[in-house]
Amino acid sequence: RLDQPVLNAKPRTHYSMMTSNPTPIINEDGSVLMIFKARKYKEEYLYHGSMTLLAATAPHYLGPYTVVSEEPIFSMTNIGEVEDPYLWKDEQGYHMLAKDQRGMVAGVARGGVLCHSSDGLHWALDKNPVAYTRWVEWSDGTKTKLGQRERVQGLIENGRLAYLSFAVLDGPGGFNNGTNSWNM
Repeated sequence: RLDQPVLNAKPRTHYSMMTSNPTPIINEDGSVLMIFKARKYKEEYLYHGSMTLLAATAPHYLGPYTVVSEEPIFSMTNIGEVEDPYLWKDEQGYHMLAKDQRGMVAGVARGGVLCHSSDGLHWALDKNPVAYTRWVEWSDGTKTKLGQRERVQGLIENGRLAYLSFAVLDGPGGFNNGTNSWNM
């Protein structure tokens, strides 16, 4: 664990309020591409703006990290508001799963969207972008709509995305409306 964050918030930027939820890729040469969630302050530091995703690079995982996207790669005005990105790379380029916060991207609020990029900076939605919803089908055939399905992570086996995991909450939705949470 490092004593300091690898990337601090910076005044008068799209990440003036916070940086969080990083998803890094360590390239073959040891350099890093990292996508992260950011928010900026609005109204002279009284409240924050909507969620955005930005990109940063570093020559090594220890840094230093430099934000390389002048404008957010995802925002309310560019593709849509997403959060909780998970990034991986294969022979076809970069891929990302992210939570469609308001349903503006693929039409499924708090579901997942699938995107791709050749360089990690310029992203496009996949042809069929809905990657997952809050509905889960159990092994006995019953279905449940989860209140929250958060922080998607993947496991790569033999160069392929093989498994996904999520932090989940039951209930109708909203962090204060559930009674049970677990990893799935």
